[in-house]
Amino acid sequence: MYWLYGKQANDESVLGFGDAADGCSREIAGRWLGDESGLATAGIPSSDKAEIRVADSTVKALQAAWDARAGEMSLPPLGAGTVKLGFDPVEHAMYVWADEDGYGPLGGLAQQSHLTDVVAKTGCRKLLAEAETNGGWRYDRYVVALYWGNEGEKQILDSGTCPKG
Repeated sequence: MYWLYGKQANDESVLGFGDAADGCSREIAGRWLGDESGLATAGIPSSDKAEIRVADSTVKALQAAWDARAGEMSLPPLGAGTVKLGFDPVEHAMYVWADEDGYGPLGGLAQQSHLTDVVAKTGCRKLLAEAETNGGWRYDRYVVALYWGNEGEKQILDSGTCPKG
């Protein structure tokens, strides 16, 4: 037996209806949450031409948005190849991640906050623009994560559903 949120895990009241991650909703207070399995799926290279095209243009747009913000706010620049992007087709989510060693451009909470804001705004804009021109495009969620250097720790910074309109 183990404990979860102060209750015994075998207590049926621990998880409410729709709270389990396997086959049920992964939302809390109406906000969709990404997870490590989606991050692993997004790390598998895609062969879908639309996904490849959107990933390439989105990474470039994210880099440009960061660079513009960096110039205005004295943020450290992101090196080429720092930001990576993949898709989880099961959850209809775009995962954006970066490698960080704690001393790089995303080592501080303020920089991480800026990254999540850039992804939520610029990344979602790209996803929704693709949905307008490609009827088969199903991606409308995003996740922002970091891989912490030597430790290999994954940290999901933010996730959600892109606002339409």
